[in-house]
Amino acid sequence: MRISLFAPFLIAVIVQDAPPPPVQEPPGTALLKEAVARMESGGDAMELMERAIASFDGTLKAEPARGEALIGRGDAKLRRGRIAEDHGEEPEKFLAEALADFQKAVELDPKSAPALAGRGEVRAAIVQRKRLVGDDVPRGAMEGPLEDLTKAIELDPKRAASYAARAFARQQAALMRFQQYKAFDAAYPRAIEDFNKAVELEPERGWRWFQRGEAWFLLGVHLGYRREDARPTYKKAVEDYQKAKTLEPGLEPLIRPHLKAAEVNVEGGPPAPDVRPGRSIVWAKSWDLASRESKARNVPVWIYISGGVG
Repeated sequence: MRISLFAPFLIAVIVQDAPPPPVQEPPGTALLKEAVARMESGGDAMELMERAIASFDGTLKAEPARGEALIGRGDAKLRRGRIAEDHGEEPEKFLAEALADFQKAVELDPKSAPALAGRGEVRAAIVQRKRLVGDDVPRGAMEGPLEDLTKAIELDPKRAASYAARAFARQQAALMRFQQYKAFDAAYPRAIEDFNKAVELEPERGWRWFQRGEAWFLLGVHLGYRREDARPTYKKAVEDYQKAKTLEPGLEPLIRPHLKAAEVNVEGGPPAPDVRPGRSIVWAKSWDLASRESKARNVPVWIYISGGVG
């Protein structure tokens, strides 16, 4: 009788303590991961990215309110926008569609760190794009993206991708104040701090070291224009590039030209011309020449000298 009396209680405890069933990822997630890996190694991920988007489309047609699929498709379209110009397309369409997906995901779950981080990241990318094409951008344009990213970090402080995205947004916010030395000098280190945290959380991922190396490199470019000694900064870039290459040998083709440019600048000679594929940074030129050429090309000078045009 005791067994029969306590059996319901025991059953209830067992059911309550049982772990929840694992959430199955949308089929497009695997394709997206493969596409991201190919992009990070410098390969052409166009076909994989299109397949991932198509897969997420199918999932969302059957389940329009599935948050994981909205976040996945938003991420895929954000990345698709970043490679659009390489294929003769304008990024704006993809960025707008990515923003719509992340917005819906946030509405479905306002406490979703990936959704908030994605929305913040794509909003920052839209601001950067406007700067690159010479549109007027208000000084506080990065406040909204940074608010999203900071909230995402508060919700999940162990998510490295959120720190990396906020680092990018902080970096762009600092570059918008490049001509105001004190403001720039106060803002840019905060981007480095976020890259440091991303590296700390994912120390075995070469891409995180590469991202921080790029931040050091760009800082060196701007210090050089101010006629300050940028060699220690370029040396930090070299160290991060080398670490990234050691951790992920597959990144070597992408890192090689970046590393070469940084090593030349560490030597302290004339600034190296940009040797990175698809770019034509002109930091070896004088400020006056960069200013004249930026006016001729109808872009802000700080974009021109930082390699946003070319």
